[in-house]
Amino acid sequence: MNASWADRASLARLGVLLGAAKYRTDRLPTLLALDTPVDAILSDIGRYSLYHLRSLSLIGDPAAVLFELFLLCGQVTQERWLLLDPELACLLTDLGLVTTLSGSRRRGTVAITEYENRLFLSDRLFEHGPDGFTRDWPDGGCMPPHASSIELRRSVARLDLPGNSFLDMGCGTGCQSQLVDSGHPRRVGVDISPRSVAYATANAALNGVNARYVVGDCTTYTDPATYARIAFNAPDSATAFAFVNTTLRDLLDPSGVAQIWFDTEITARDGSLDGLLRRMIPDRDNWHLSTVTDSSSPFALSRDMVRDRRLPRHSLLADGQSERAAYHDALAERQVMEVQSVVLSLRPR
Repeated sequence: MNASWADRASLARLGVLLGAAKYRTDRLPTLLALDTPVDAILSDIGRYSLYHLRSLSLIGDPAAVLFELFLLCGQVTQERWLLLDPELACLLTDLGLVTTLSGSRRRGTVAITEYENRLFLSDRLFEHGPDGFTRDWPDGGCMPPHASSIELRRSVARLDLPGNSFLDMGCGTGCQSQLVDSGHPRRVGVDISPRSVAYATANAALNGVNARYVVGDCTTYTDPATYARIAFNAPDSATAFAFVNTTLRDLLDPSGVAQIWFDTEITARDGSLDGLLRRMIPDRDNWHLSTVTDSSSPFALSRDMVRDRRLPRHSLLADGQSERAAYHDALAERQVMEVQSVVLSLRPR
């Protein structure tokens, strides 16, 4: 991250220039002649980099250069770098978003993901250079918008409710609070990682969104105001339930709604998602609860697949034959019947 990110005017100008270069994720399949939805690309970006970075490097389009640098996390030659608008190239350099390598090749220092006409700076999930894939994830790293972000966003977008306030718990890049409609003028994001808060703050400037981001823990964060809408992309089910059982009620308007994404194992002990919710939320009867599950999610695993020790090709639960075998062994040991991707909605009774 770069201290110059505090220059909101430069970040706003960057957003304009990236838009002028047509840096939109839906252009990537167009450039590569692929019939692939944007959500599928962002949910498995490493695979698209592995199979398509080389083809992209042959396309003489400024957007292709930007995709190489900031979405597929590759490197570009000096010749391709010169395809960019000079003002954009200069601004990317001044903001520290690119660095020069030996032989005048450039690489991005961050990922930049476009989704629903918003741009999100984040840490890079991987590097795809001449020596292949490498990963050096920083402490408190900030994930780009990905599968779980998209699944939560769908549920948030489907719920059309009045209210002027939105709390983005575990905000990461700030994507939930920056994608929500303008009917929520008071937007606040909270994340335990100062790095994520810095990214979210920069993204608000990049996107021209009025939102405030602060460092805090979901189980201890307090606010004198309450919120009509709360969204939480929880890192795991334990954290999701900890939030529900500690601070959620104090943060939520009496007529408000919270939506929490998590993936969870359904064990023989609970038998079903409903059984799990009854065990993990002691005051369940004080909430109106509803759930949305997505069997196509890369975080989901059906009962048949658990029984047959299979994973779908797009799964993000395990990778490689040895890791997959160990994962299935662990599921059997814990008596897991299925794995579900869940958006849990809660309203106070």
